[in-house]
Amino acid sequence: MPAYEEEFMRQTVAMKHKNRSVIPSSNQRVFKDEEKAWEYRSIDVEKFPFKMDITITDKRVIISSVQEKTAIGVVIIHDEIIRNFKILFEVLWSIGKPDAV
Repeated sequence: MPAYEEEFMRQTVAMKHKNRSVIPSSNQRVFKDEEKAWEYRSIDVEKFPFKMDITITDKRVIISSVQEKTAIGVVIIHDEIIRNFKILFEVLWSIGKPDAV
């Protein structure tokens, strides 16, 4: 996990924000969340070639692709988009497997 992503996750945990993320099953998480602020579901990349992380918070949708040379992220703060994206997120969440981390 890149250092900047780990630092973001530590800051989020410190602020006591609860987050849910849908991640590709190929994503190897090494961040240990002792506070249980992050909950993950992984999508089987053999069945769905999913290559990005999607995180939902109360007021944001965060879409990121953390690949070594092409890391990018988008934060959406717009009520209508968030409302609709949460519906799509719930579909992915329902088919994802609980992550062990």
